[in-house]
Amino acid sequence: MKNMLFALLIAAALPVFGNDSDKIVKKLKSEKGSARGIGLAWNGIDGADEYAVYRSVFADGPYEEIGRTAGESFNDKNAAPGVKYWYRVSAIVDDTAGPPSEPDFGYMKIPEIKGESMSRLIAQKKRRLPLIKSRKEKKIINFLKKYYTNEIKLSIIIFVGERYVRKGELILLTRFDDHKLDHKKRTLFLIRKGKYIVKFYSNRLFTILKEAGKLDPAGDKIGKRLLNNAVTYCIYTGIKEFTGSDGITYFLHSYEAVGLSTEYYKNCREWRSNTIMLGSSNKKIKEMMREAQRKSIKNDEED
Repeated sequence: MKNMLFALLIAAALPVFGNDSDKIVKKLKSEKGSARGIGLAWNGIDGADEYAVYRSVFADGPYEEIGRTAGESFNDKNAAPGVKYWYRVSAIVDDTAGPPSEPDFGYMKIPEIKGESMSRLIAQKKRRLPLIKSRKEKKIINFLKKYYTNEIKLSIIIFVGERYVRKGELILLTRFDDHKLDHKKRTLFLIRKGKYIVKFYSNRLFTILKEAGKLDPAGDKIGKRLLNNAVTYCIYTGIKEFTGSDGITYFLHSYEAVGLSTEYYKNCREWRSNTIMLGSSNKKIKEMMREAQRKSIKNDEED
């Protein structure tokens, strides 16, 4: 009888987990696209004192502890908008963490993108065109001249484009800090880290970049400069998952460009005679713009 009582007392003092599977937090769910923080919720473990929450930007880790809670939910208020985070949760009993849960990912929604105004972009063009002295620089400018858009044509394009921007049918995006090139599909991806990504399909752009690369085979500085100075005329295509050059995955506002303009010398007074304007090679986009133009002309006639 004494031995039985002793065994019961020992059993009562032990943790409630019968095996490893009993120690694992189950059904972890993370919010996707929330506006304020990333909320987590899970099924609790009987006997747990609290729970440790771990986070990583990669599914396989490494994970770091970001907080503890006595409840069965947690809000990650320090998450950066758009970043895809992976979470795991462990039950804590007597200051000892049990095995972590299966991972689940969540992300915080990026605020709405407003875009640039045409008038503000034009107002910034106040710099003087630099005096070109080096032979190499002259060679670059002579190469680019054959791709410059006619001033009258450029003025018409900007005038029409501005109308679509004012109506909210197009958005102007610039200030990109990263890009990716898919030479096989003739597609450019321009990225503003943590905010948006623009997709632009253009045969002519890749012709320019290829020729520019021949002038500067060592570093392709010409192409990079043209892309860094780009202004894109875009339509919104939703939230899309994108993995950056750092290996981190983001949920960014996604756009497709119907057109792209760029200058070798950015924001100069002589921009009208030194701008390359390119249209999309996407047949669906081109037809959509033609249809929009037809409707616009019809509405003007009716007015």
